[in-house]
Amino acid sequence: MRVIIAGAGPAGFVVARTLVDRGHDVVLLEKRDVPGGKVSAWKDADGDWVESGLHVFFGAYHNLLAFLDRHGLGDTFNWKPAEMIFASERHGLAGIQFVPWLPTPLNGLAGVAKFKPLTLGDKLRMGLGLIRPIFGDQAYVDAQDNESYASWHLRHGMGQRSLDEVMHTMALALNFQRADNVSAKLALTAMLHFAHEKKAPMMALVKGSPDTNIWRPLIGQIEQRGGTVLLNKR
Repeated sequence: MRVIIAGAGPAGFVVARTLVDRGHDVVLLEKRDVPGGKVSAWKDADGDWVESGLHVFFGAYHNLLAFLDRHGLGDTFNWKPAEMIFASERHGLAGIQFVPWLPTPLNGLAGVAKFKPLTLGDKLRMGLGLIRPIFGDQAYVDAQDNESYASWHLRHGMGQRSLDEVMHTMALALNFQRADNVSAKLALTAMLHFAHEKKAPMMALVKGSPDTNIWRPLIGQIEQRGGTVLLNKR
């Protein structure tokens, strides 16, 4: 069967690589002149790499990590400690560090307890507000897809300060959008994994450019198996 896939982002590459292995005639189209979608990178006039955003990969990305490992790209990342560092004009650099010797979810709650930009009251309200997703399941998180995370956050009494200091930044890191422009399911899914899995909040950066370390190798694999990848093709 001939399959045409619109968009050479992560999802498009996974579909193309999977279907070409199953013997299909795959054509992957990308309207831009670089592959990778939101995880794209390109060189500027000086030859320096520019990325569409800082691409941080979490240990919770089981499907993506398994896919890359299955296709010989498992050694793509430099793994960092489970710590999120926030930068602001008011507070400088402040981190939420997951305490490695504590069990989940106490390792993350202990990190939030030490987060300086939030008052004690903010931390207590946030801890109480997150009890349901932290101790809940994916079915509950999926059911929150009908409102923005900002709306969900405020509706559960966690307050504006923690939304401004923590959750807008987290939403931007996850989807390049503020918390009032993304589904509650997005942030809550991340927090659910962080609360249940020790390695989920570990973060990694690509060893160099995503273009040369992920997308170009996958293009080569697809084309070697008879598929076609076309850039600048709407």
